Parts: sequence; C-alpha cells; structure tokens
Amino acid sequence: MDKSSFERVVNKIKDNPVFYNDSPCPQAPVWMQLAVALDRFGNYGSGASPSRSQELWGIGKGTVDDYTDRVVKALLPLTARRADARHVCLGQRCPSVSGELISLREGK
Repeated sequence: MDKSSFERVVNKIKDNPVFYNDSPCPQAPVWMQLAVALDRFGNYGSGASPSRSQELWGIGKGTVDDYTDRVVKALLPLTARRADARHVCLGQRCPSVSGELISLREGK
C-alpha cells in the first residue's frame, strides 16, 4: 500500500468510536493501529503471529490483538456500504461502482 492510500484509509476510519475511550490512558494514534493491523494482514503463517508484531512494534501481544480488532471493526462498515452498492447495481449498469471494497480514490 502506498503512502497516499494509507493516509486515505486512516482518514476514513479515524473518527470511528472504536478508537476513543474515557480512559486516562489514551489509545495509540489511529495510523499506528492501522499499520500494526496491516502488518499482520500482509504476513502469512508465523509471520502474522502477534509475537512477531510484538517484537517489531515494541508493544504487547494483547495490544497487537486490540489494534487489529479495532481496525477490523472500523473497516467493516466501509466494506458493508460498498457491498450494498454492488448488490443494488447487480444486473444493471453502474459504472461508478468499482470492485474495491474500500474506495481509495480522493473524494470518495
């Protein structure tokens, strides 16, 4: 994923309530949580293990799991809206609906 696509995903999910809490200890920035989750998504087998991410990012195993869970929860509503749009257009001409699950183009 290139930098501009990464930044667009951060902007799409940054306001999701899953990234905010009433704790005196603030959560890590959304960009870091996304980076940790993408690192796990991009590795297969033992490379996707929380212990690998723990060493790479300097965070605990539970934190790796928390970041990944939050990112997935923030991304799911975006993919559901895109899937609904494709379903509505099924069998019709809808050139504005691409195959992307999350639109990475500007202004979308």
